[in-house]
Amino acid sequence: RRHVLPIPQARMDSSSECMIFFSLICVLLAASVQHMLPSPPVTAVGIDLGTTFSCIATFNDGEVEVVVNAEGSTITPSVLFVPEDGS
Repeated sequence: RRHVLPIPQARMDSSSECMIFFSLICVLLAASVQHMLPSPPVTAVGIDLGTTFSCIATFNDGEVEVVVNAEGSTITPSVLFVPEDGS
């Protein structure tokens, strides 16, 4: 013989209904205000590590700018040289 326990029924009073309604209005208001605010600028850095040459570029507010190295070139050889004496 199985014993089935009754599930208590939750009852809402008018203050609970008002609180739920007020919370819903606040969420909808916050969502609408968020759509009115400007989006933050999109910024990214891209690095192309090639086997021969490497390149770095930035994307900021819809503009792409390739970074120039110390020699004034937009590409840098992907080679590292260390002499035998370690200097």
